[in-house]
Amino acid sequence: MMFKNSPYTIYGITALILIILLIILFSYLGLNLYIISYLISINLVTFLYYGFDKLIAGFESVRIPELVLHSLALAGGSPAGLLAQKLFRHKTIKTSFQMTYWAIVILQIILILWLSF
Repeated sequence: MMFKNSPYTIYGITALILIILLIILFSYLGLNLYIISYLISINLVTFLYYGFDKLIAGFESVRIPELVLHSLALAGGSPAGLLAQKLFRHKTIKTSFQMTYWAIVILQIILILWLSF
């Protein structure tokens, strides 16, 4: 297996589990496939934005603003954001970015718990 000993495997598994839990929660709440489709789409877009920003990091002076990356995470793309951060080694050291990102994740967890009860 290619990623057997990779530290990124745990992040990929975590992101996948979070997405599955969201789908189960939304299904339990009676929400339709539009929301599930939205979550899949926003996570795919978030992953691609992180990857593109990392790709152009050394070549372009104009980059994807952190506000855009945080907005995508806030819109539901935080699982893909975590996976992309670890996979691309992007924005993992910048403290201000990480603090904002994890504040978004905590806010989302609180919101999910509140909606489920």
